[in-house]
Amino acid sequence: MSHKIMSRDGLRKGKVRLAQATPLFEEVSKAMEQPVVTVLGLYRDRPQVLLIAIAPLLLALFAVTFSISPLNGEDYGLSRLDMGQPLLDRLSWITQKSAYQWLHWNARLGEQLSIFWLALPKPAFDVANGFVLAIFFWLIATLARGAATLDYKSISFWSITAIVCILLWPSLEYFFWRTIAAGYLQTMAITIFVVCSVSIEGLNRRFYSSRYLGPLAVLLAFLAGMSFENLPPVLVAYVAIWHYFGIPAVNRRRRFALDAGVCAALLTGWTVLLAAPSTWQRRAYYYEAFHVQPGLNNDLHRIADVVQKFFGSSWMLFLVSLVSLAILIKTEGCRRNRDMLCLSAAAILCVGSVVPAPYTEARAFGFAWIVMIIPCVRVLARYGNRLLYGAAAIAAVSALAYTLHAYLDFHMRVAERDSYIRANLGKSACAEGLPITLIPSYVSQGILNNREVWVSSSLVQVSIFYGCKLVLAQRGE
Repeated sequence: MSHKIMSRDGLRKGKVRLAQATPLFEEVSKAMEQPVVTVLGLYRDRPQVLLIAIAPLLLALFAVTFSISPLNGEDYGLSRLDMGQPLLDRLSWITQKSAYQWLHWNARLGEQLSIFWLALPKPAFDVANGFVLAIFFWLIATLARGAATLDYKSISFWSITAIVCILLWPSLEYFFWRTIAAGYLQTMAITIFVVCSVSIEGLNRRFYSSRYLGPLAVLLAFLAGMSFENLPPVLVAYVAIWHYFGIPAVNRRRRFALDAGVCAALLTGWTVLLAAPSTWQRRAYYYEAFHVQPGLNNDLHRIADVVQKFFGSSWMLFLVSLVSLAILIKTEGCRRNRDMLCLSAAAILCVGSVVPAPYTEARAFGFAWIVMIIPCVRVLARYGNRLLYGAAAIAAVSALAYTLHAYLDFHMRVAERDSYIRANLGKSACAEGLPITLIPSYVSQGILNNREVWVSSSLVQVSIFYGCKLVLAQRGE
């Protein structure tokens, strides 16, 4: 009897050992070791229906808000009144205006894109910007995921990226102010694509092994170099950091020549930008306007100003990003998140690169903002659940709806003034001086950057835009 019992026990143990050796048992064991929220999150094979469903709504809200965003401030200086001019006439004007800006004020690629899109019919810019915005979020999602694939999970990551951006992005002018959308959003999308082509292995192999895509990557790197005065050296430093810390030693030799080609293209574009006459003219103008005196005192003042502007504009994103990165390193270690650590080093260099400039604009930290968005997206994707996704989606949609209302209100008042000016074109009032009033806005600058201050100080340029002499109305008029 005891022999039979021992035989049955041995048989059971053998079956248990056999079951434990199966792949199914290993997968179940790994799942049981994960936190509950991880099992509920994007590690499951089943796609997140909510995140996939919310993606078109988010993109539509972004696109509609941009479509009603009126001309604002510097937009008037880079465009002309749309009177239904034929395409060839528009292209001729674009060429002349772009050449003038290149020679006398701003040679950045973004300046030329602003002139191009503002001179075309408005629907063309609206459609193009919606497409670029979708690509921009996909590129950030690609860096957060660490893979460049188009599947259900990529849509989920896209939605999380859009949600995080609308809730934490410090300045929404990046997406909705027309000049900034062309000058910064579109050129930053090119820049982030270059970063992805270097750091995402699948994308890297696809581009570097193709006789057509390889030259495209080099061309985009050249354009990225022409987009910003401060970023190209930062990107070259990032490529070097990633080459040493992010790429396995066996692949470094294969990648060296290819990555060096991207760096050379970046620096070539940067050199072209710095060599343009307008770059030095604009720098000299701002040095004089801000009474900059080179020296140690100025350097200390600039460092303090950059730090103050960075944390003043980005403190919430910085804190959330720091907590997210700490969670990822605590749960997964530094090695699995070395891509974010390398990008973080580049973000620090980006902030520091603003110091030599004569003044500080918060949008100059755009690359650093993108880097800080990435750990937020990654931690939400890996450890989120349906409840958290639902709450975040509701908050994002509500924030976008509020933003849409703010832009609609601003649009209606700008449209009323525009109609008033157009109605007086060719009349004596335009020759003598047509009085106009400035338009206030009642939301924070982070949502809508009202540039009526520029309209007031550059009324001559607004007058040229309309072909009508404009003056500021006195109180009571």
